[in-house]
Parts: sequence; structure tokens; C-alpha cells
Amino acid sequence: MQTAYIRFLNLIESLDEFNELTPIQHFIIKKIAVMWGRKEKVTVTKILNFKSLASPSTLYRELTQLKKMGYLKLKPNMIDRRIKEVMPTPKLIKLQDKFEGAFSKAITL
Repeated sequence: MQTAYIRFLNLIESLDEFNELTPIQHFIIKKIAVMWGRKEKVTVTKILNFKSLASPSTLYRELTQLKKMGYLKLKPNMIDRRIKEVMPTPKLIKLQDKFEGAFSKAITL
């Protein structure tokens, strides 16, 4: 018997968008979703501090790739232009909605 968690993983792995992302990109998206859920501002610097996952240069490269893929945008801070806030795009919101739908389906089966 499959658990709801296993059903959820199977459902999201069937999504094309899921398969175009690297494991590090998945982690970044997951972490920033949690931070947004807590109403925290997400900055590039905060993402680069996920040192337990990868080096800052690798994290920056993956963040840049997510931006190029259209999942994120970077907005300069109005007070300090060196600080870049990470913002969701409609493409990322759509992906998160698909994840939420997969979760709802997994727990009701």
C-alpha cells in the first residue's frame, strides 16, 4: 500500500515542469516557498547562505538558471540597490498550484 507521500511524489514526478528542474533548483524553490509562506523577504544573499546544500557559486548559478527559465525574477531593493529580492513569476505560481493539486489528490486517494 502506498502512503499519501509516495502518491504525491509519483504525481509531481509526472509533471513536465518537475523534470526540467535540477535537484538543487527543487530545493531552492521549496525553501523560498516556505520563506514566502512565513511572509519573509527572500533575497539572493539568503539563498546563497544555504551552504549545507551547495557552494554559494553553485547556488547562484542555479538561481540564475531559474530566472532564465522564467520561474523567478530579481527585484532591486529601493534603499540598497545591491540587495536583490527574489520574486515569484506567474510560471512559478502555476507550478506551485500544480504541486498543491497533486498533494490534494494524493491525500484523498
